[in-house]
Amino acid sequence: MLRASVQSITIDEADSYIGGVLQDWPSQWYPTSGNHVLNTILMRLLTWIFGMSHLSARGPALIGAAVYIVASYRICRLVTEDGHLRVAALVCLVYNPFVMDYMVAARGYSLAMAFLMSAIFLVLREFLDTRRERWPRTAALVSAFVALSFSANFSFAYIDVLCLILFTAWAAQGIYRSEGWRPAIRLIAAAVWPGLLVLLVFSLSVVVA
Repeated sequence: MLRASVQSITIDEADSYIGGVLQDWPSQWYPTSGNHVLNTILMRLLTWIFGMSHLSARGPALIGAAVYIVASYRICRLVTEDGHLRVAALVCLVYNPFVMDYMVAARGYSLAMAFLMSAIFLVLREFLDTRRERWPRTAALVSAFVALSFSANFSFAYIDVLCLILFTAWAAQGIYRSEGWRPAIRLIAAAVWPGLLVLLVFSLSVVVA
């Protein structure tokens, strides 16, 4: 938060603000390379409520940073019980300079990483604890999270889609073998519709354009 409040606004951040927030028409839906839709919407909301400042412009990025840190922490707790290894893994995930640079930038990278990491946590949880009754709900959450990640930054499309496909294929295969094809189809539907609804709300006009 200190860095977000004192670091100078970069050209890319200024371009996002001028093109997506400062206009007096709904420019957050206009398709440009600098319009990270979900971030632009939240930036417009926060600057409307609090006025323009470093923190209000970077507020969505800080929210993303908080979610990313929590998701990373939960992943570290999930994959190992060794306290020292947990700390080391968390430091690598959070204090990596290639990650930290994007945690305060008023762009969509922070939110995209946050929702992707949340989806990865859910996928890992199901890989390690194979209770099938929870899989359809997890598939729906993963679908929504990867769609939000994509809406925050379109360059995350490949990894978002791959994450969803891998989990859905693995879970659907497991359910098909134990319960038949109808429950497997329901799981696939649960993995598709939430994401489509999120995209319909946030990104359809931009993607179509």
